[in-house]
Amino acid sequence: MNKQLFQKLIKIVIAAIGVYLVTLISGSYFSLPGGAYLHLGDGLVLILSLALPYKTALIASVVGCAMADVSLEAYAFIIATVITKAVMVTAVKFMIKLSDNPLTQDSLIAGLGLISVAGYFVSEFITKLESGFLQAISIAAEGVPANILQALSTAVVYLAL
Repeated sequence: MNKQLFQKLIKIVIAAIGVYLVTLISGSYFSLPGGAYLHLGDGLVLILSLALPYKTALIASVVGCAMADVSLEAYAFIIATVITKAVMVTAVKFMIKLSDNPLTQDSLIAGLGLISVAGYFVSEFITKLESGFLQAISIAAEGVPANILQALSTAVVYLAL
């Protein structure tokens, strides 16, 4: 293994452990109904997306958050977590190309927590579709307030750091 690859792997591991620990520790204190939890890890995902190369941030964010879901026994959310975090990292990289103004960039990026609202709504809807279309919408909508709270905490963490 060459030195550059080893250094990339070390960066990924350290970043994934950071995302995992921030998500796990904060998530263990803020449990929500339905097996969900409020955490500060998404704010770190946004920050890593700015600080690290795309692939490094993507892998670290997805692995760290998925590991936290496993540790917090939120198994139903793992697939949605992987997809949502991948979309968040990709969206950050896209948003910084939209404007050269740092204030505009920060405003756009802080709003990316809303991706989790949409992502977890769609995930919940799909998993409950067997109970009927309208019932699935109703069940998925129950999680929206908690996911909005999660999006707000993501924006606060991102803007504070």
